[in-house]
Amino acid sequence: MRGALALLAFLVVLAGGLLLVQWGHQEGAFPGRLSPRQVGQEPDASRAPRPLPADQASETVPGAGTPSSASPGLESPAAVQVPAPRLPEAQTAGDARGRAVELTREGIELLRKGQGREAVTRFAEAVSLVPDEPILRRNLGLAYARAGEDADAIRELERYSGQGQEPEVFRVLGELYERQQNPRAALGHYRTYLQRVPDAQGVRARVARLEREQQTEAEFQRATSRLFRVKYEGAANERAAYVVLSLLEEAASRVGLRLGQHPRREIEVVLYSNQQFRDVTRAPAWMRAIYDGKVRLPIQGLAGQEGLLRRVVTHEYVHVLLVQVAGLRLPTWFHEGVAQLEEGAQEDQGALVAAHRGGTLAPLRQLEGPFAELDARAAELAYQQSLAVVRFLVTRQAPGVLPDLLAEVARGAALDDALQRRAGVGTAELDARWRASLGGSGG
Repeated sequence: MRGALALLAFLVVLAGGLLLVQWGHQEGAFPGRLSPRQVGQEPDASRAPRPLPADQASETVPGAGTPSSASPGLESPAAVQVPAPRLPEAQTAGDARGRAVELTREGIELLRKGQGREAVTRFAEAVSLVPDEPILRRNLGLAYARAGEDADAIRELERYSGQGQEPEVFRVLGELYERQQNPRAALGHYRTYLQRVPDAQGVRARVARLEREQQTEAEFQRATSRLFRVKYEGAANERAAYVVLSLLEEAASRVGLRLGQHPRREIEVVLYSNQQFRDVTRAPAWMRAIYDGKVRLPIQGLAGQEGLLRRVVTHEYVHVLLVQVAGLRLPTWFHEGVAQLEEGAQEDQGALVAAHRGGTLAPLRQLEGPFAELDARAAELAYQQSLAVVRFLVTRQAPGVLPDLLAEVARGAALDDALQRRAGVGTAELDARWRASLGGSGG
C-alpha cells in the first residue's frame, strides 16, 4: 500500500508538470497585420509584428471548447464516452489505488503522445477507483482542459481548488472561465491566484485588461447568429456589426468547405473605435485586429472597405478555428500561412527568391514561435515564407491535404506526424523541398 501511495505521489508530480505545461496558456494572441506593401511604406523596427505574450492572452485555448451541436460533419471533441468501470468484488482498496497508479501512468504517456482525449478516459477511470483522492480530480480536470472540454474541466478543478491547493489551478480556472465568456468568475480566480503569486505579471496584465474591457464594453449591444456574437457600441455601428456578422458567416461556410473544420463553440467579435481598441488591447498602432480568445477589431476606417474587411475577418476567423481545433499545438508559420492563404493574400515570390539566394531565409523550425522575436524585416519575410510554404504544401507537395491534416491534428496528432502520414514529409523535408523549388543556391 505504501509503495503504491509513494508511486502515486511521484506520478502526480510528474503529471502535474506535464499537464500544466501542455495546458499552460493555451490561448495565443494572433495579431492581424497590415503588410507594409499594402500601405505603401517600408517596414521599420517599431512596426514589427508583436503578438501578446501567451500568458497575456485569454481563450484558449486552448483546445477545442464545447462543441456546437449545429456544427456539421464533425466528430465532436467532447464526444469521448468516459467509461465508468466497476470494481470487481474481490478488489481491495489497495488494489484500487494501485490500479489508479497504473492509469495515471498511462494517462501521462498518452498526453506525451498528444492523445488528450484518450488520456481523459484513463484519468476518469482513476477517479472512479479512488474518488476521495483530490489530486486525481486535479489531473482529470487538467486533462479535460487539454482536450477542450471546458465544462467538465471547470467541474473537476473547482472541486480540487475548493481545498485551497496549488495556485496554478486558479490560473487555469481563470483562463477557462474567460474563454467561457464569464469575466466575473475569471477575475475571481485570477485574483485568488495573485494572492498566492503576487509577482505574476502576466496574470496581473490579464486582470487589468479584463477590467478595462468591462469598463469599455459596459454599454455595448450585441448582434448574434448561430455561431457568432458581435458586440458593438451605439446605433452608428449597428450596420457595421451586421456586415461583420455576415462576413463571419460567409467565412465560416467558405473556410469550412476548404478545411473540413467548423467552430466547436460560439465565437465572439468585439468592434471598437480605434481608441477603444488601443485602450483595451494596448496594441501597437500597426495592428489591424487581434485574436486573444475574442476577435477584437477596430472598425474605424474599415466600415467602407468591404474587401479589406472581408480579408481581415477571414484571417482572424482562421486563427480562431485553428485554435479551437488544436489549441496552441500548431506552429506560427502554419497558423499564419493558412490564415493568409484563406484571406487571399499573395506572397512576393521575387523577395523570397532573393532571400533564398542571399541566405537570409530562416529555417522553418525557427518560425514555430512568435514572430515578435524577429526584427521588422525578418518578421515581414517570415509572414511571406509562411504563406509560400503552405501554398507549396497544398498545391505541389500534397494537393488538397489540409482537411486530412487538420482532421489528424484535431484527433491529437502532432503536426509533424500528420505531415509525415498525409503529405509524405516532415517539417524539415517540406522546408527543403520548398527551398529547392525557389531555384538557385541558398546560403
